[in-house]
Amino acid sequence: LLQWLESRALPLVVLLTKADKLGRGAGLAKQREVAAELGSAARIARFSATNREGVAEAREWLDAWLGADE
Repeated sequence: LLQWLESRALPLVVLLTKADKLGRGAGLAKQREVAAELGSAARIARFSATNREGVAEAREWLDAWLGADE
């Protein structure tokens, strides 16, 4: 999937769900780990529907990608 996205110049957005289940420090550590694995092209955010963490960020990315700002 990563190669397919890259070959088509599509953005890679990774939402690390269930962010409310980890403490802030553990969540940040996991986010750094995933970022190191995927590289600088990936956009990564911790996400929790329960406490709304990452919702605004994900919405901004989707709006920009879908051209909602136009």
